[in-house]
Amino acid sequence: MRLNSHHSNFFLLSFTIASALMLGLVGTETVHARQSKVDVCHIDEYGAYYHLNIAEAAFQAHIGHGDSIPGDLVPGNDDQLSFADDCTLIPACPCVVDLPSGWQATEAISGIAREECADGSFVESVFGTSFGDEASLSWFKDEQCDGPTFFACSAGDNERVISEAQYEACTQTFSVP
Repeated sequence: MRLNSHHSNFFLLSFTIASALMLGLVGTETVHARQSKVDVCHIDEYGAYYHLNIAEAAFQAHIGHGDSIPGDLVPGNDDQLSFADDCTLIPACPCVVDLPSGWQATEAISGIAREECADGSFVESVFGTSFGDEASLSWFKDEQCDGPTFFACSAGDNERVISEAQYEACTQTFSVP
């Protein structure tokens, strides 16, 4: 029996699809969505920290064995150090590096402003400034009705975005007794 061109094309197409499936050229598995990733400051067996970008599903296991996240205070350092974005260790209040050596606060002021949101809730903007010889250190917390809370500190002409933990360290370290 001789195949006409219609049968021949059908046979060739069927053979090509079957071959591709057998060779794995055409997948039949469900394609999985990309997992979201998070940054952690991973502690190794020697107590050193380094930056890892891990699957969000592994986050709790990492935190459970002592890892932290960038911006957190370093455990066991009496709240004196925090993690930078790359997990290097920096002062708990990062703006300290912009102050003159030996700087001490001699007076401080602070304030709070409240704003009512459309839904009737309130948000706060908090600021504080410690003054000393030659420089001042300021820290800010700005809650938004429709967005995240913004934290920053500044010393001299340098302003840095900081984490909530770093903000708390600034407010506690540099308030005047």
